[in-house]
Amino acid sequence: MLPLLLLLLNNKNQAQPFKINWQTCFDLPGREIIGDIEPISDGYFVLQGYVGDYEDGQILLRKISENGNLIWEKQYGGSLGEGVVKISKTDDNNFIIMGATASLDGDVTFNPYPGSYSHWLIKIDSSGNIFWDKVIGNSSRNTMEDGIITDNGIFLFGWIAGGGGDVTNYYGGYDAWLIKTDLEGNKLWDYTIGKSSIDFGFCISETSDNGVLLGGSSLVDEGTGGNIDCQSFGYKPDAVLFKLDSLGNYQWQRCYGGSEIDNIDKIINLPDGYLLGCSTSSSDGDLIGSGYHEGYLPPGYDRTRDIWLIKIDTIGNIVWQKCYGGTQGESIHEIYIKENGNYLIIGSTSSFDGDVIGNHSIDIYSDDIWIFEIDSVGNLLWQKCLGGLGMEGREMAVYQKNEYSYHIASNISGLNSGNIDCEYNHFYVQGIWLFELADSTLSVQERNFKSDFQLYPNPADDVLVIELPLSATGVLHIFDVQGNLRFSQTITENKTYLQTNYFQNGIYLIRYTDESGKSVSKKFIVNHIK
Repeated sequence: MLPLLLLLLNNKNQAQPFKINWQTCFDLPGREIIGDIEPISDGYFVLQGYVGDYEDGQILLRKISENGNLIWEKQYGGSLGEGVVKISKTDDNNFIIMGATASLDGDVTFNPYPGSYSHWLIKIDSSGNIFWDKVIGNSSRNTMEDGIITDNGIFLFGWIAGGGGDVTNYYGGYDAWLIKTDLEGNKLWDYTIGKSSIDFGFCISETSDNGVLLGGSSLVDEGTGGNIDCQSFGYKPDAVLFKLDSLGNYQWQRCYGGSEIDNIDKIINLPDGYLLGCSTSSSDGDLIGSGYHEGYLPPGYDRTRDIWLIKIDTIGNIVWQKCYGGTQGESIHEIYIKENGNYLIIGSTSSFDGDVIGNHSIDIYSDDIWIFEIDSVGNLLWQKCLGGLGMEGREMAVYQKNEYSYHIASNISGLNSGNIDCEYNHFYVQGIWLFELADSTLSVQERNFKSDFQLYPNPADDVLVIELPLSATGVLHIFDVQGNLRFSQTITENKTYLQTNYFQNGIYLIRYTDESGKSVSKKFIVNHIK
């Protein structure tokens, strides 16, 4: 019994199979701010903000090859400053950049609110050429935190500091604000969440009924009026979740947290509910039994934040919740569902204790990238830190290539050290660290077979890509969890695009058999969000 107990206690200490396949650093004069990564046919786009030594920021787009080489880069903007959030592919194989601008010149064709930052949409082709751009907002400061593209429009979510312009309702202070446009950037409707004090919007996810879930944070007890009426846990910000239908009509809301600061940063759709990626400095209220790691930074000041994961059902009731981190602070960036039903979390940490082992940072004021895996009910299985002596992971974007490979773009400021093996030696200038991270133990033997293949994205919504290393003739069979054959097809190309619209949400087994009779089987998940 004792050896088993020791094995369980030391599970997070075990060396993990991730390795860096390649890496490169980008180091322009000034400050580079990471925004997003988006795959393209022959590599991927890295979207950044760039602030030069003596100028306002502009949008910087880099085209990168599959192994990290720079192909080209372009800047977008005008003379008064721009910012970035996301880049997403459209159904016509072009791309929309979601960002911000205060300019009315340069690449900005028309801005009714110059001098104050408003949302800026730019549609480009795969070579970076602009089709059109649209400015949305008002004359107060508008901050976009997240955005998604759906079959029938674009959703932009963040917060506002005033009314007028494209804002229909404003309740005071800072309000969370959602706007939906058509696929050409024309406003369809908007929705404001708030009271008279401080309310922020941070993340959005489309739901299976074509509605949206909106996550943020609010000083619920301090404000008056507005439309937040869920129960607060104290006089500091609570995590707030709103559900709207496909037309922007209110359906329900929930508050989560304790007596300290809580907010929602990420929402993942599940077949039986949602997983909320949050940050918290609370240990009471909803967090009783969560395992919050109490700490203060600097010592004696505000409590530090843990990553807080909450599994909820389809109407917002908590199924389970748990904290992860140490005593010096963590933040969450991405959550991925694995084929085995576990969750892979990618974030950052400045801790050296608690759940965190192996932080490379020089002190508690710097961060490492922090990766950990949990099972379906929140138990920590393993963790790993990536970085050097300086600051990494505070700003980050991740692209999941397949089940065992991830491309990560992170801020970097520091000397070559730890895992950083590309030329970068600036402690006080922020650049970009770009690398491919691979789990080298998954399908190790299978990769030597001609029949090995990759699946992505996994989970899949409407399309699953099956990619072979070389063009070869073989047969695909897909089975459900009861072993029933659901699909069969002979393929001759190295890439096959499988329409998953007619598959119900759930786990499936896909088996590929090549001409020699060798077979490889893998699991994939269908999770429709539209």
